[in-house]
Amino acid sequence: PTDKLLLFYGLYKQATIGPCNTPQPSLFNIEASAKWKAWNKLGGMAKEKARSDYLSTLSEHCPDWLSWEGLPSR
Repeated sequence: PTDKLLLFYGLYKQATIGPCNTPQPSLFNIEASAKWKAWNKLGGMAKEKARSDYLSTLSEHCPDWLSWEGLPSR
């Protein structure tokens, strides 16, 4: 996975679950290890901060994401 995808993964997990609560996977499992590191490095970041950072990062990389068809109306 790319660094951007790993950032989104870590922020999503932090926002929905909170701090990483799973044991580190084997280094031989490269994908799982990369995902674990992305989540674990966020430490004790609050869920609300992770949600905010996720949306900010999404807006940076895809400024018109809110106007995509298929998103539920607010």
